[in-house]
Amino acid sequence: LLHGATVDSVTLVSAGAAAEMPYRADGYEITASDAQGTGLENYALTFKPGTLSVERRTLTVKADDVTKAYGDAVTLAAYTVTGLQNDDKVEAVTLASDGAAATAPYRPEGYPITLSNPQGTGLENYQISIENGTLSVTKRALEITARNMQKPYGETLDFVGDEFLMTSGTLAMGDAVDSVTLASDGAAATAP
Repeated sequence: LLHGATVDSVTLVSAGAAAEMPYRADGYEITASDAQGTGLENYALTFKPGTLSVERRTLTVKADDVTKAYGDAVTLAAYTVTGLQNDDKVEAVTLASDGAAATAPYRPEGYPITLSNPQGTGLENYQISIENGTLSVTKRALEITARNMQKPYGETLDFVGDEFLMTSGTLAMGDAVDSVTLASDGAAATAP
């Protein structure tokens, strides 16, 4: 520009400027028009379009952590979604874990819950980050109580291992308590 001429503003318009416009690999055209300034009547203005790139947003889909007792089966259905915009939705995911079956044994580190295949509307607008969860299998509570017993003074009481009761909790998956180790200072013949 010569002799103090200036371009103070230009009207820019793009269909991609609206918040609800989806990601598009080739972007959206930006058209320029209506230049405002000083001395512009002396110039043959040409407006060339630019490109507005709509970048994919980060979307995180995480399998929720779950806890269950050994012997119980669990249906995995819970997940958390962070980062959705507009009316976009995650409507379904696939969740799987070896710990979900009733037969899965206790393991201190738990079992991974893998999340895959998020389905929904508008998900092409996102770079999807998937986070797995943890399924914790807790030990099943079981209370074993030694039976009250009697013996005549001067005789030895030999425990065979079946002198007990399960007083609280239940066994699962066909598990069984066949015997327990029992001991008492009163079992000796010399016990007063």
